Amino acid sequence: MKKHMTLDEWCEQDGRGPSAQAKALGISRATLWRLRGDSHDLLPDTARRIELATAGKVKASVLLGVVA
Repeated sequence: MKKHMTLDEWCEQDGRGPSAQAKALGISRATLWRLRGDSHDLLPDTARRIELATAGKVKASVLLGVVA
């Protein structure tokens, strides 16, 4: 079974700094740091924006805990 990429893994591979990553994802830098550790209180709309901004590499379903 294919392992899904986490937001933390995407950030590590992206190569930009946290401020640029947060801007690309459409979230604040503080939110990015929080989500890299725990996405349990993430809104579905934000999860979908992150999925779109990462070109589908980080799935909204994974961020929301629907898919392990």
